Amino acid sequence: MDEIVKALFGLSSGLPRTSAVCKAWPSVSVGQPYIRARVNDTLWLTAYIPRVDSSHQVAWYAIYEKEKRRGECNNEVFLGVDSIFDQTKPSNQRLSLYKRKDVYSLQLRKAQRSDTGDFYVTVEPNYAVSKVDFEKEDQRLVDKYVYLKTLIRVEVY
Repeated sequence: MDEIVKALFGLSSGLPRTSAVCKAWPSVSVGQPYIRARVNDTLWLTAYIPRVDSSHQVAWYAIYEKEKRRGECNNEVFLGVDSIFDQTKPSNQRLSLYKRKDVYSLQLRKAQRSDTGDFYVTVEPNYAVSKVDFEKEDQRLVDKYVYLKTLIRVEVY
């Protein structure tokens, strides 16, 4: 698995090359920014994100093509955080989230044409750590400041 990750992200020593200025910020590298697959294929969306500590979380979102509206705000669907996915939506039952060291993966089983769209992997503050946000009833209503947001475009034909 480590050899596959190194090959996907072009890492020779296993460590990303970053400048001294941005070492404090987690950086996101995706294995494939564009994925094209057939119906009923299993898709793996993979991101390499080093230096994520307990004050940050890696979240997955999707904007499906069928729900995109020209000139309007798009409905961003929350999929999950780290290796915990949102099980409240029936459409998410085909999803699995994995975390191994610094590699975060989303597995989509039996892809359908309706899965075509933009998938985002984000690094954002961990709201459970913050006492102010922890006291609120619904943490999803908190304005979330996102540090990094990286797109993976998926097309199912």
